Amino acid sequence: MHLELGDAWLHVTPFTRTVYLADALACQEVYGRKDDFQKPMHLFRVLELFGRNLMSSEGHLWQLHRRITAPTLNERRSSLVWEESTRQAREAVNTWSQQGLHGTYNTHENSMTLAFHVLANTGFGTDYAFSNIEDPPPPMHTMTWSKASNVVRENMLVAVAVPSRMLSLPFAPANWAKTGRAMTELRRYMEDILEKERRHLVQGLAGCGNLLSSLTRSSEGVKGFQASKSTDPPVKSSTLSTADILGDIYVFSLAGHETTGNALTFAIFLLAANPEVQSWVQEEIDLAHKEGGWCSEPQYSLFPRFQRCLAVMLETLRLFPSVIAVPKYTHNEQTLNINGRLHAIPPKTTVILNITAIHTHPQYWGEDSLIWRPSRWIESNAGEKQASFTPRDETRVALLEKETLREPEPGTFFPWSSGSRVCPGMRYSKVEFVAVLSTLLRQHRVEPASLGGESKEAAQRRVLGRLADCRFAMTLYMADPNSVAMHWSLR
Repeated sequence: MHLELGDAWLHVTPFTRTVYLADALACQEVYGRKDDFQKPMHLFRVLELFGRNLMSSEGHLWQLHRRITAPTLNERRSSLVWEESTRQAREAVNTWSQQGLHGTYNTHENSMTLAFHVLANTGFGTDYAFSNIEDPPPPMHTMTWSKASNVVRENMLVAVAVPSRMLSLPFAPANWAKTGRAMTELRRYMEDILEKERRHLVQGLAGCGNLLSSLTRSSEGVKGFQASKSTDPPVKSSTLSTADILGDIYVFSLAGHETTGNALTFAIFLLAANPEVQSWVQEEIDLAHKEGGWCSEPQYSLFPRFQRCLAVMLETLRLFPSVIAVPKYTHNEQTLNINGRLHAIPPKTTVILNITAIHTHPQYWGEDSLIWRPSRWIESNAGEKQASFTPRDETRVALLEKETLREPEPGTFFPWSSGSRVCPGMRYSKVEFVAVLSTLLRQHRVEPASLGGESKEAAQRRVLGRLADCRFAMTLYMADPNSVAMHWSLR
């Protein structure tokens, strides 16, 4: 559409004005002018199922949520994220490789569960083993936490639009009743971990020292253990209500595992369809293990060496971003530089930053902008981008040590948003993805399980066809990932 109509075009109806934007510098400017191009908060109320939170708040309340949550996702937590991610990935690949030639159809569901387990452990101090993925829920629960979270996510429209009292009516549709049970279960899980952490703090115990601890310490009720039930704390309050804390737990559990889980699903499918990329990535993994010792697991200190693994993530998010468009809103008339010319943006106009168009614009990414090519992110020390994947040899391994990650042009890559509202979990997700991918491919390879007499090439084309069929709800996801089985085997 943008190639036909230009980098900016205006859609006008009798009631609305919407500017669709795919100019890199203009998008960067919009992100930087948060007071002029504001977040349309009414669109984010759907995230307030349990209370206000970092993503649905603005002004002082947003600053409060950010100040409390962001420090818990810093560099000091990265080593724990690495350790838990590699543990979950080892258990996952062991499970998948035992499925034989028929492979596993549960790549997406398992990837989402893996990402949730990492977040539950590192963010909320709750430990789950991937090997127990089929275990029944704990006593007094009818669903696991991961299952309840996924049901609510998959039925978000029902959860938001249907009053909670109607979800449990005897004549309610089955998916309404299931969504209602999941919301009840999810609230109980969140209240349970919050109460446990509060008791630790009241008793003078150290607590978990993670996101949950930080939220709990900010609670109005920590000292006396009777937290306020208010959903509307004073505007200038320096504490969060119980509802706000539950809102943050929910949003972080949703955004923190859904985005990474989807990225892992896309990456596994893409790697299965592109075996030459697997070999390219495994060169790097082998070198890291050679440095760290073949019999030991790579430590977090080696994370900077996994440039190709990170390139796989960045290229996957370039073509399959979690958020495909970012809305902004003007309350007053604004001017915006688009392709070198100043344009007036009328008041009460929605401005859509078309992330998908920017990420695939030939002007910024070349004529092969629609091709998944992780090597585009890698440069040699001479500044030359890798043009293709080449077989392994000693010269290639020597050059690998000199590779660096390419910085995209300003305004051309927004997988974690930008400006003051950049995702606080950006580093967290990078560490998790690289740890998982490097563990999965350390001793194994993945390929699509063939159907009947299907050739490997035909199976790879089938996977690419499935990747082309995507949907968008809260985030971008593959329409039918369970229709393709993935076969994992030792290298």
